[in-house]
Amino acid sequence: MRMKSVSRLLIGLGTAAAAALVASATATAEPSGFPDLSTFNETPADNYIKVLPRGGKTISFSTVEGLNCRFGAREQGPDEDRGLSCDGPMPGLEGIPVYGSEQGQCDYGNISRAGGAYGITHTKQKCLGAHPAGNILAPGQKISYGNVTCAAGADKLLACVNRADGEHGFVLSTAGSWSF
Repeated sequence: MRMKSVSRLLIGLGTAAAAALVASATATAEPSGFPDLSTFNETPADNYIKVLPRGGKTISFSTVEGLNCRFGAREQGPDEDRGLSCDGPMPGLEGIPVYGSEQGQCDYGNISRAGGAYGITHTKQKCLGAHPAGNILAPGQKISYGNVTCAAGADKLLACVNRADGEHGFVLSTAGSWSF
């Protein structure tokens, strides 16, 4: 009798563990080619919080190359979109058509979410160099707040995922930038 109880317990634990693994894999089902965010060092989000003039809060960070990103840091439900967007000198835009008239030699981009997936806009502007607007998210670091995680890496990499209502995000790098 005791052996049957132990067997049932092990089967129950095995089922629970399997369910947890499936839930975990489902919760982080980024597309093929998306970097493994667990390999980046977590940096405290408190270092990047800015208080807005009317009392709201935002997470604001820049890459060493001058790409500026922001998303909401106010208290929200777990499934609410935090409005993640980035703009500035963006790598890997060669395959994305230039929007508007070319006004310079340097590639600038904007990435934001419209509806479901993120979209990248590519413009050519006067070369201004890096102008960070927030604290630097250094290569090898990641920041997480609410349902958003962003990581900076080598080769001008910036990868962000927003799990507000599914898996949406983007990868920016010299190898090519793309969104989902």
